[in-house]
Amino acid sequence: MTYQFQVDQLKELRPNIGWRAYEYQGTERFQEFEEFSRFCITNLEEFAKVNNLPPIFFCYDTDNTIDGKAGNSYGVPYIFLNRGIIDVISQFFMHHEAAFVDPEFNEFRAMREQLNLALGFIMFQQTSLFAFYHERAHILQMKREILKWKYFNQETKNLTERYAVNLQESIYCEKEHAMEFDADINAAQLCSMHVFQFPGTNGNEQHSRLLASLSVAGILTYWLYLCNGNYDLYFKRGNHPHPLIRAFYITDTMLRQLSLMSGANFDPAATLNSALRIVDALYEHQENHPIQAFFHALEDSGDEIEAFVNELIASCDNYPHLLRNQDKKPKALRLVTPRGLRYSRCKNRVI
Repeated sequence: MTYQFQVDQLKELRPNIGWRAYEYQGTERFQEFEEFSRFCITNLEEFAKVNNLPPIFFCYDTDNTIDGKAGNSYGVPYIFLNRGIIDVISQFFMHHEAAFVDPEFNEFRAMREQLNLALGFIMFQQTSLFAFYHERAHILQMKREILKWKYFNQETKNLTERYAVNLQESIYCEKEHAMEFDADINAAQLCSMHVFQFPGTNGNEQHSRLLASLSVAGILTYWLYLCNGNYDLYFKRGNHPHPLIRAFYITDTMLRQLSLMSGANFDPAATLNSALRIVDALYEHQENHPIQAFFHALEDSGDEIEAFVNELIASCDNYPHLLRNQDKKPKALRLVTPRGLRYSRCKNRVI
């Protein structure tokens, strides 16, 4: 099934939501839009069959911000990813390909030559996959409502990852925090699995190690980007955890999953160390360096973050529709400490 066919069908079935669909034919990034939509549509066809769901529509939204939404319109499930996830995020990573000129990234450049694929594109691919899998998890959380053809009251809600300045005044919704946490964990696990399915690696341990660092770096960069300059942590506020908190537990989950799949040869601390160096290089010339906020949050509020996330994990038991309650439950959060890593505030460098 082609993307255009899905767009036309959704506009006919549900014009109230179909009008938002972005038609990318003739655009500068046609190939990226086309290839990713083909993957998502094929993935959702199989996903719907396995989970006994009706066909799930996938579309890009005309909005050029970084966002996604999943919904159910009277038994018609759909996923929208804002076109900004392709336009803006791909441009960011590809524009910063030069960050890998430093000699410490020699191994990464050698792999780039062997795979004939830009390192920035690999990171972009992982972030777009994360956004997709996160929204796909929301579809499964809605399964009961979809099968009952019941209108889900979040159908038109924008599941935004951007944060207002006055979040301290927002009302805390434990259920929505739990749903976001649940979808994040599922997406992090699936993105980690893609590291070992990457074409051209052929079981190459060195490539798998480098791809693991790029994947963690890409998704960490994505969440630092979504902070939108707002690095003041909040905990029980609003309907989404703070992006920095999400960056911590998503990174932790990816390192756990990568370790589980790699065995004894995988070094989580070394992978995190390498990923942080990549993120630092990407933002090297930016005045408001987000790695500084990441380290300050870890130094100043690490215990509070860990306690909050573990409380959030416990609260998930109250919501049987979550994916974690349909599968094995994640263990309590234990942040991986990067070996030999410290932050130089005067130099804005990870050293």
